[in-house]
Amino acid sequence: MSERCFNHPEKEALNVCHSCNQHYCEECLITGEEFYYCNKEKCQTMLNEEKLNTDNDKSEIINTLHQRNKIFYKRVFIILAIAWVIISFFLYASLRPMALYYYPLFSLIVCLKWLIIIWISRLIWCKIKYRKANS
Repeated sequence: MSERCFNHPEKEALNVCHSCNQHYCEECLITGEEFYYCNKEKCQTMLNEEKLNTDNDKSEIINTLHQRNKIFYKRVFIILAIAWVIISFFLYASLRPMALYYYPLFSLIVCLKWLIIIWISRLIWCKIKYRKANS
């Protein structure tokens, strides 16, 4: 024999309220993040707390990702700035000194190319992490 709704005895119960453990039909239940809740004030309070907790968890994850991104991009900038100086030095030392002002430009183009590649790969990685955090 199947359970009946606490509020509507003529209807079959869909599920149990997570807070009060009463059986309710589809009209009486509200779907939370993980569980079902009825329309009672105490149960609605638990539903709101559940939503608040999941929102806080998601915002903490997103804030952590933002902080990691800032640190990552600072490190990348420093590494590429050092690489630019090193590449410029080796270009200057290895090539004939025809036009010295081209060497820093060539090395800057190489570093910017790597910056774009790193930025695109990090952007893809962040989108994947944000999707996991929001689901």
